Amino acid sequence: MNSKQNELIVPQPRGGKIQLKPVPRTNMPYPHDNIRGITNSIIHRLARRVHVTALNDLVCEELRTFLRTFMKSVVRDSATYAAEADRTLVTSMDLVLALQRQGCESPHEF
Repeated sequence: MNSKQNELIVPQPRGGKIQLKPVPRTNMPYPHDNIRGITNSIIHRLARRVHVTALNDLVCEELRTFLRTFMKSVVRDSATYAAEADRTLVTSMDLVLALQRQGCESPHEF
C-alpha cells in the first residue's frame, strides 16, 4: 500500500508549503461469529422485558446457542417453502409459515 494513500492534504493558513498529515484509521473489531453481535447487554434488555432481574453469563451463551439453532431452522424452512413453490425469492408468507411450523402462533408475537 502506498504511504501517500494514508495522508491527508491540509493547506497551511498563511500559504506556502502544503503539509501532509496522517489520517487516523479506526480498526473496529469484527465479530467473526455473527451470533457474537448479540451482546450480553442486548440479552439482558430482552430478559428485562419479561421481568427477569438477573442473568448469568452462561445463560447468555446458552441463549445464543438456542437462537442460532432456531434461526437456522426458520431460514431452512422458509427456503424450503420458496423452493417448493418454484421460486428463488423467499417471501414474507414463507417466513410466516416457517415460524408457524416452529410453533409460533402469530408473527405479531415478535
